[in-house]
Amino acid sequence: MCELDDYDYSLPFDIVHYAGKSLTEQCNLLGIPLLKLSMSFSGKPEPAVLEYFRDRGFEGRHCEGKYIFLIIHALILDKLPVYNEYIAGSRRLAASTPMKLQAQQLCRYMEICLEEILTTNGIAFKNNVEEILCEKEAADTYPEVAIEFAQRVLGHLNRDSLYTLAHVMALDADKLFRGWPDLILVNDDEMRLVEVKGKESLSVNQLYTLHHLKHWFDNISVVRVRKKPGIA
Repeated sequence: MCELDDYDYSLPFDIVHYAGKSLTEQCNLLGIPLLKLSMSFSGKPEPAVLEYFRDRGFEGRHCEGKYIFLIIHALILDKLPVYNEYIAGSRRLAASTPMKLQAQQLCRYMEICLEEILTTNGIAFKNNVEEILCEKEAADTYPEVAIEFAQRVLGHLNRDSLYTLAHVMALDADKLFRGWPDLILVNDDEMRLVEVKGKESLSVNQLYTLHHLKHWFDNISVVRVRKKPGIA
């Protein structure tokens, strides 16, 4: 894990150059494991890979980082009406406005709000998630969210590391709210983030975000899926 004071936003590689490389080369560059699967499936590969991990004891969602964004949002919700001047003290706007936008709005009060990540208890967290999801705009931002799964994910997160990650995301919100891995998976022992790929390689956004996320998450991987012959 990385401390905020030591954090370096620069990349140790030419991101545009590596965006044109093979997926194997990209994963070697990032230091992220690449799992290659041959599967029978129709449509997009993400549901098939999710089912693959469910068969191996994981609970998971196809969410591209939305559970992490929601967790941060819920943990700091109580401070947002006080310190986000753009929502003028409105608890409802604090709940309904997307976390990416509020991260950009907080400015000098960002650190005060993010400190709530370290102290908000489980009951308050659950109540805040429910409050956020009651707002139509937030429900569009965080579709198909299960509160119980959000609680389970939070249980696997180190609060100090989440605080530092949220701080870095807020300072670089235009980039680090994009390119998150497709799947988030948990079992009794661990949490995993998994990017699913078919024929394509990682995009520029994905290369950038995965490079930074590996500082906070121990279990990030990429799955390349090949469709078995005979499946439309």
